[in-house]
Amino acid sequence: MNTSRGTHDADKQIELRWRAARRSLSEQGAAEADLAVLDDVVGGAPDLPGPQGEALFVSGGRLLGAFTLAEPPAADSAQAADDVRAAVVLVAGDPKAVGLLREHLAARQSDAEVVYIEGGRTDDSAREALRASVDAAMHEVMASRHRAVLERLEAELTGGRALQGIPAVKEALAEGRVETLLLAADRGADPVLFASRRDPRALGTDPAALGEDSTAFSASAAPLLLRSAVLGGASFTEILPPTRCTDGVAALLRY
Repeated sequence: MNTSRGTHDADKQIELRWRAARRSLSEQGAAEADLAVLDDVVGGAPDLPGPQGEALFVSGGRLLGAFTLAEPPAADSAQAADDVRAAVVLVAGDPKAVGLLREHLAARQSDAEVVYIEGGRTDDSAREALRASVDAAMHEVMASRHRAVLERLEAELTGGRALQGIPAVKEALAEGRVETLLLAADRGADPVLFASRRDPRALGTDPAALGEDSTAFSASAAPLLLRSAVLGGASFTEILPPTRCTDGVAALLRY
């Protein structure tokens, strides 16, 4: 949730956001005991002015974790989760405990990557150091995974199991052959494509490509490529700069 404190009515804005999130959680079936726990802790870090966010986790009437985020989320999100498929677990504290945690996760057949970070929670300066360590660790994890995706893309392009450029990728999406769509963030030069409300995977450079489809509409290429990928069961990853992909678009194919 966005818990930024940059305006005189920040407390009121946070209260309103929490009311909306609480109502959503209740409608999803969250237990009242869990919501009551959140009532007592929601609100971010009052002593940290400026932009920030908050991530809270609760189950069985207990607060499992409360984390201040360096930046507010793009949108508030409130969800009752049946299970958690964590990709990365950041651990601070006693280094000896990390080995035990790894063993525990292995026993539960978790594929989560465990990353040890420096910092603690003894005072304000320690919390700031912990926050900086979390941000740095997450950045490195994302950069590492990004490098791995690009290395795979290079290899798959050579082996003919990947494509690049809007024309080739849109055809592969229409045929349901895309495993992962890759898009660079800078989409300022994207052309317009035409899509169908009837067939979400169909894309064309002009309306005639969709035949007599009365539901055809046009939009910038990137959101239509992403729409086609998601509705076709493909995953998505962003290509961070610099990128050498044609049009800043590529696809790993199913095989």
